[in-house]
This record gives sequence, C-alpha cells and structure tokens, in this order.
Amino acid sequence: MVNYIIIFFVVLFVGAWIWWGVKQLTKNIRKQNKELDLAELAIPDSNHEKEMTDLDKAENKIRKAYILGFVYATLFLVFSFVKKPIQPDLIVTIGAVLLYGLSFGIYKRYRTCSIIMFIYDSFGFFLVMSAGVMKGLIFVIVIVSIKTAMLYIFFEGIRGTLTYHKLKNQNKGEQNG
Repeated sequence: MVNYIIIFFVVLFVGAWIWWGVKQLTKNIRKQNKELDLAELAIPDSNHEKEMTDLDKAENKIRKAYILGFVYATLFLVFSFVKKPIQPDLIVTIGAVLLYGLSFGIYKRYRTCSIIMFIYDSFGFFLVMSAGVMKGLIFVIVIVSIKTAMLYIFFEGIRGTLTYHKLKNQNKGEQNG
C-alpha cells in the first residue's frame, strides 16, 4: 500500500512540475508577444487588455473539467497496471474507458457527460470514504481533500457546460431575431 502512495505522490509532483513549467512558458511567450505588439503598434495597455466574457469563463471551466477527467482516467489506468501488470482488472479498465469517454464528452461540451462525470466521481468519493475509515486518518485526509477538489472542478464543469449552452442559445436567438 505504501508503494501506491509513493507512486501517487511522485506522479502528482511530476504532473504539477510539468504544469507549472508549461504555465511559465506560456506566460513568458504572452509577455513577449504583448511587448512586441505594444512596441510596434504603440497601443496603450488599457486598450490592449481584453476582459474575459462569460462565454470565455464557461469555456475555461469546461477546459479544466475535461483535462482533469483525462488525467483522472490516465491515473486510474496506470494504477490498475501497477497493481496487476500482466492482467489488469477488467472493471478498472472499463472504468478508465468510461472516464475517457465522459472526458471527451465534456470536451465536446455535452451537459449530460459533465453531469454523469460528477455523479460517477461522487460515488467514487463515497466509496473512498467507506474504505478509508479503516486505513487511517492521514489516508482519509489526503484522499478526501483530493476527491473534494476533483468534485469541485467537475461541478464547475457542469456549470460551465450549462452556461455555455445558455449563452450559445441566446446568441442564436439574437442573430435570428
């Protein structure tokens, strides 16, 4: 059991390190492009900055949810292969395929997939809670905090998909009317 916890934290650390590096890289690229644009066009900062619209915020929430879904499915699959490398558990593999499918559905902005993903993870949360009581307080605290953060992001994904479709329908209504 200790090996799984160590592997989990190593994967989490490497993932966070890669995410931070990509974030810093894109931030520097944006900064260089902004300085270049301002120098060439002589546009003041206040006119150059763009405020996020509600549609952009909804798409950002959707993006976070489907990325978390793909990462969750990948970790799910990796841990099933770590547990049984020669013959992974069929139910775990089916669960990972389901997670990949739901994540792809969230990527395509399907409301149903975001709701099912939230429900699926909620059941996982309660299963972890029931299994975690026997394994110790540290295990419960770590897993519950991770699962709570995941549930929050998936809930925001639901809000994002609902807002996205609401705003898209409003835009269609304004264009037709």
